[in-house]
Amino acid sequence: MIIYQDVDLSLTESNVPPIVHVRQYDHLARKVRCTLYSNHLEYPIPSGMILTYLGTRPDGRIFQHSTESGGKITLDGENRVILTITDFMTEVAGKYPVDVVMLDGNDDVLGSFSFLLSVEAAAGKVDANG
Repeated sequence: MIIYQDVDLSLTESNVPPIVHVRQYDHLARKVRCTLYSNHLEYPIPSGMILTYLGTRPDGRIFQHSTESGGKITLDGENRVILTITDFMTEVAGKYPVDVVMLDGNDDVLGSFSFLLSVEAAAGKVDANG
């Protein structure tokens, strides 16, 4: 079962970043569904643009995904961006920022925004073999 967390992100305002709560060792069970706004109006995502999201876990390890690398960040057909919370992102408990950047076809930045990923510690390490 996939759990979606809906967040509204503004390209023009300096709002407090929303917090996305996940559990440590969630196995691809959560996705963040982002609606983008500019000047209080829903932002129409231009065709041909590139989306990327990146962050640094509390242990210093970096992750990055993009629409060019496939699968982890997609559009849902309703002008929303879907970000997959990967196993790598939930291995270490803690709270850290995730930056989302939107680029045009020439790699020029169209906008950027952030959310906080809050990874709640698991009671024990989950073994992939059960």
